[in-house]
Amino acid sequence: MSNFKPGDVVICITTRGFVYHPLKEYPRQNSLYVIEMVLSDGSVTLTEVNNHRYDKQPIVSDKDIIAFWSWHFKKLVGLKPKALQSKKEEIEQLVTVEKQIL
Repeated sequence: MSNFKPGDVVICITTRGFVYHPLKEYPRQNSLYVIEMVLSDGSVTLTEVNNHRYDKQPIVSDKDIIAFWSWHFKKLVGLKPKALQSKKEEIEQLVTVEKQIL
């Protein structure tokens, strides 16, 4: 189950496990996203990752939506979606510094 809710700002901490398809968009590691939906299995869709051109069939159930497992992401506490653009570079720099420390 996911601890995320729509509107949460998250950072992609890993792309491990993605099975890439040329027509689909995928999150990039160390990039920021806003949770669009949380599905019943705990997977999430992201506002910035638009796969609607690939999802041409009507959505009948969660199985018809391209989503990503929540373990690919970490929530950034205290950051609102409106502040995302202004803080994006600053947070990406902090992630780089944190990786260097670890």
